[in-house]
Amino acid sequence: TVKCEENGLASNWLKIQSERKIILQISPPQGTFNLQLNDNPILFFASGMGVTPALAFLKYLLEIEANSIFYLDYSVQTEEN
Repeated sequence: TVKCEENGLASNWLKIQSERKIILQISPPQGTFNLQLNDNPILFFASGMGVTPALAFLKYLLEIEANSIFYLDYSVQTEEN
């Protein structure tokens, strides 16, 4: 699903493409996180939909029972978002 933002370039482009009924090829997430567990706290910066990998990262830390302090700095443009 995609939330269409009034001035959103990507979300509105996707909406137009879906109305044309074309096929979009979607690739899996890419990139890596380098995690070195030690006594240092983990600080994660995220904005907008970037909170999704931050939550997945936190879920992973809980699964491996990491004894780490996790801080999430999450920013959005307006209070409504």
